[in-house]
Amino acid sequence: AFRLRDDSEAGLRRWYADPEWPLLVVGSCLFFSFLLHWLGYRLALHQIGWASPLFEQTEWEGRTGWRKPMVFGISNAMVFVSMRQALRCQRLVPRSVVAHVAAWSTAVEVSIITLQAWRGVPSHFNTSTPLDASLYAIKLCGVSVLGVTCFLAAAGVVAQPVSANRVQLSALRHGMVLMCLAALVGFGQVVYGHAPRAPTADEWPRCLEATAGAVAGPCY
Repeated sequence: AFRLRDDSEAGLRRWYADPEWPLLVVGSCLFFSFLLHWLGYRLALHQIGWASPLFEQTEWEGRTGWRKPMVFGISNAMVFVSMRQALRCQRLVPRSVVAHVAAWSTAVEVSIITLQAWRGVPSHFNTSTPLDASLYAIKLCGVSVLGVTCFLAAAGVVAQPVSANRVQLSALRHGMVLMCLAALVGFGQVVYGHAPRAPTADEWPRCLEATAGAVAGPCY
């Protein structure tokens, strides 16, 4: 146990000294945000600790649920771990520049998602007011920039790798390619979500469930 702790502390110190330190700083904030919202959600769900809980809205699913701040916090923190390793094992793109761009653009994106959850309004496909439309546009810019940095890091480990460990390099290449495919799926969802289409009766129950009874089909 002590050796694991010492190795972990040494690894974090090395990461903080590397050009990819912004990924560690922002990733740590995202992870602690995940823990905070998970704990608050569980306390509010069971009415533990206070009469009027801070996380009073206890739904998990839906466009205004607490799932998004939690999921986007922990998932992007894990993305940063992979991206840091990929940037260290390539020489195609500048490590510090890509790390800074990826970290701070993601910080803006997840901050907007979290802010909208606290406001009790949807964070995705929400253009109902000028403020919501502006925040949504900024969020899309943030996630687009993150997607570009993922492609750059993937291109680096595929085209100009520096890792001498063939097993690690193979794992990085496959992992980064899958991450790029996930980014393409996300962009496809945005395009599909903004494409005009007529609602169908069979999707109404699913839309009402996903939006906590707020919107029938089509729901985005």
